[in-house]
Amino acid sequence: IQREEKNVQKRLKKLEREITWVLLRLGALAKELVRSTKTVNCLYENKAQLNSISMHLGESVAIARTVGHLSKSAEVMKLVNNLMKAPQMAVTMQEFSKEMTKFIL
Repeated sequence: IQREEKNVQKRLKKLEREITWVLLRLGALAKELVRSTKTVNCLYENKAQLNSISMHLGESVAIARTVGHLSKSAEVMKLVNNLMKAPQMAVTMQEFSKEMTKFIL
């Protein structure tokens, strides 16, 4: 019986060591899981910020293009206006209108 008790005590000590090792390993794995979860959350946050920056950059590029097109359009309108000589055209049209009125009457 005493021999059996000693064997049981040895097995208990061995199991205790194994359980301690398993608990330590579980603790380490739990810490690693928490760290990896935090890292994943941080990566998702960074991805969202990068998407936001990308959208703002795209908007800025679109605005710059629009400004460029508007300035070119303004230059073209200015050139056309200079070519037409609007004040002289207005005077000519008034004279033409008077002549047409005389012709009709």
